[in-house]
Amino acid sequence: MTSRNPESSRLVTRLSLAVLLFFAIVALLVARAVPRMGIPKSEAYQAAMNSDLRNLVTAQEAYLAEHGQFASDVRALNYSTSRDVTVQVLAASEEGWSAASAHSGLETPCIVYVGDDARGTMLVPGEPWCVLTSEDFHNPRPGPYFFGLTAIAGALLALTVFPPHSVRG
Repeated sequence: MTSRNPESSRLVTRLSLAVLLFFAIVALLVARAVPRMGIPKSEAYQAAMNSDLRNLVTAQEAYLAEHGQFASDVRALNYSTSRDVTVQVLAASEEGWSAASAHSGLETPCIVYVGDDARGTMLVPGEPWCVLTSEDFHNPRPGPYFFGLTAIAGALLALTVFPPHSVRG
């Protein structure tokens, strides 16, 4: 009958805890990343809508230079939208205009205001703004602080499993 070395048994226990800790941290990171997999697609849709509204700003400026007022309909402009994006001029006058864009794959629009139509809003005139989706509120994107805190928590747990005074040279 062989007797177990108590120090060897403690080392195996500590190594098991370290491996378990490693997998717990990896599982936590994966669990945070998986719900966000669909977000790049919605961000691409929003980027297309923003781009179309920026192009509309340029087209409206050209129309203003030629006709002395902004166009009240996108069909009057030399302008086309991205695939699955629709743009509608909401209001137009000699003083300003506003428009909204929508994508068939999103529920929320992007808007832009220029000139007098920008007064009374908190938006930057000529800069498209997209409404946040409900997903942005329920699944906030894990930023660098989240990953930094995860690393710190892992380091603290590792120090608990392997205290500095237990390492022998």
